[in-house]
Amino acid sequence: MKSILFVIHQTGTKGNGGVQSITNILQQISSKSKVYVLTQQETSFNSIWEKSGIQVIYLPDLKNKVFNFIRKNIFIAYFLIKNKITTVHCNDIQSLFLAFIGVKFTFRKLIYNKRAVKPSFEKYSFKWKVALSFVDHVIVLSKDMQNRVVGHFPFLSKKISFSYSIVDFEKFKFRNKAEVRKELGLPLDKIIFGIVARFEDVKQQDLFISNCLNQLNLAERKELLFCMIGDIDSVTNNFAQKCISLVEKHDLEDCVKFYPYQLNIEEWYSAFDFTLVVSIKEGLARCMIESISCGIPVISFDVSSATEILNHERGVVVPQNNFDELLKEILNQKSKISVYDENNIISYSREAFSLTSSVEHYLSLYV
Repeated sequence: MKSILFVIHQTGTKGNGGVQSITNILQQISSKSKVYVLTQQETSFNSIWEKSGIQVIYLPDLKNKVFNFIRKNIFIAYFLIKNKITTVHCNDIQSLFLAFIGVKFTFRKLIYNKRAVKPSFEKYSFKWKVALSFVDHVIVLSKDMQNRVVGHFPFLSKKISFSYSIVDFEKFKFRNKAEVRKELGLPLDKIIFGIVARFEDVKQQDLFISNCLNQLNLAERKELLFCMIGDIDSVTNNFAQKCISLVEKHDLEDCVKFYPYQLNIEEWYSAFDFTLVVSIKEGLARCMIESISCGIPVISFDVSSATEILNHERGVVVPQNNFDELLKEILNQKSKISVYDENNIISYSREAFSLTSSVEHYLSLYV
């Protein structure tokens, strides 16, 4: 039986697409392999892993970064030898930076999930090249993302592959829009756009408000509704407070509503007419694939994977950070809601984000 250690960094935010994606994989391979998870924080995911028969090791980070780096690498090297583990899978860059020395010191295979990629005009720091040079194989989230990553790191061209994220189709499925809106208390007579993302700089909710929504005229503000769903804690999240202040500054309270992370997020997707992706960088935006799995098209900036996934039939891709063009598409698409075939959208999702192909791909990479 294969023995694998997953090293996973958790931020503690409830909407963590990367952790959710790897959890879907873990739940499937735990019956086929001996699986361990090393993490630095206790969240709801820990209990999910344990219920799947996974041994979870909680090792909190030290404040001193140097001591933390040394301790974690020593611990990992010891743990790998003691438990005769042959493969280590780092799910994020934080884990990779803190684990790759210990892994390679013990001559174990090192797999890394890269979950986002910078635009071509941005450069990666030297430490990225160092860490990635130790990796045996990199998994990314789409063919487009694979090409973009190789563009930054040409030396990865022989040891990189892609696998789409898994979507729970029992949860993310078609629902009657009118019925869902009534249940959620949303208006039936407005065109609703949803942004489902953590409130942070890379998601760019602030720029979307100030550079796009601020241009709406009074009639458009009455006709449209933008629901922003995420970790909207204005007390501890300064970025979220900034977004709230911008809405107030531009008198957008009637057409922009903020909501905290929703456990029934699949119902919210079904209530939208379109989901928006306004980030500066993504790997494969989870809100994108969850939205189309509910039959809801997406309007997205040209972040990684957007063109590949949406392909005109499932939404629209706008040049990166062109907020004028984004607003134009928002206003154009509101009259084209009926153009999209929800059955075709859902059918594509069921084929692309199925469980079987992803699990088989991951298992093939482990020793």
